[in-house]
Amino acid sequence: DADGGPSGVARLTVARGEGEPVAVAGESVVVEEDGVHELAVEAVDGAGNAASAEATVRVDRSVPAADLECSAADVGYLCRPSAGDAVSGVATVAYSVDGGAWQPLAGSGSEPWKPAAATFAVTHGAVRLRVVDVAGNETVTAPLALADRTVVPPTVQSPSPSPTPAPSPSPSPEADQEPESPVRT
Repeated sequence: DADGGPSGVARLTVARGEGEPVAVAGESVVVEEDGVHELAVEAVDGAGNAASAEATVRVDRSVPAADLECSAADVGYLCRPSAGDAVSGVATVAYSVDGGAWQPLAGSGSEPWKPAAATFAVTHGAVRLRVVDVAGNETVTAPLALADRTVVPPTVQSPSPSPTPAPSPSPSPEADQEPESPVRT
């Protein structure tokens, strides 16, 4: 506690890493730059009593990197995710199809994140990738619109030839009738 008791805080200094201590105005220290910062704080009260403390502060205001590439397969698509966060590391990676529930993807590492399986399969829809880093920053990719590839195109077959009808016999004169003789005039 750096309130200095009854005599109050006379001086508050902070040093980053191996840097020189600098006086702090007020009672708080603000660290805004992304990264890991080693701080050494010293407070001296009006009576000359000193107290010090050290702390490691991790600041991550940057969104993680996220990328999704999908390529056509025999039926559907194979999608390859990639993710990374150089400051605090990747916490989770998931994908969603058509705004549905996020499906988590297993992986390891943080910069870059390595998926347990190189690809995941989808048949169609608007596919997005979401990456959340350890600090809670989130990136969601723009949706990739994938056409429906679940229906295998029908096989075109040549039509079977139609049977040719047999010719009909021409009428023949009946046996008991005489053939007509040509008309003469």
